[in-house]
Amino acid sequence: MSLAASFAIERDIIEKFPTEKLDYYRTTKRGKIYNKWRNLNSHFKCTMTEIKPKPIKGHKVQRYQEEIGEPEQDAETCISTLKYSHLSSDEFDSVWKACSNFRLQQIITLETTTAVLDAWPFYRQPSGFRLV
Repeated sequence: MSLAASFAIERDIIEKFPTEKLDYYRTTKRGKIYNKWRNLNSHFKCTMTEIKPKPIKGHKVQRYQEEIGEPEQDAETCISTLKYSHLSSDEFDSVWKACSNFRLQQIITLETTTAVLDAWPFYRQPSGFRLV
């Protein structure tokens, strides 16, 4: 906010509320509205610097990433079994786990979440949250 913007706000307040006096808002050099905004802004910056730790120079953040093994040889048969067979929940879980490496490799190569959901429609089912 600039001084001109705060002065414009003061004038708008006086136009909307005729009982207000300009002297109330212009008690200091910059005006009450500008000072209030400036104090809130500096308080917010101080609060954010206390909450957010400063990054250490030269320190790289290490992320945990598990190695994904080679895709299974019979992954295509597992996928066709999942799509076209009527399996019980236990059978579905065992087949789902059997093609996990292939599924994870494919999820990594796909670009968007929509593409992942199109390739693996099982995530959209009501019980899809268990598959993650």
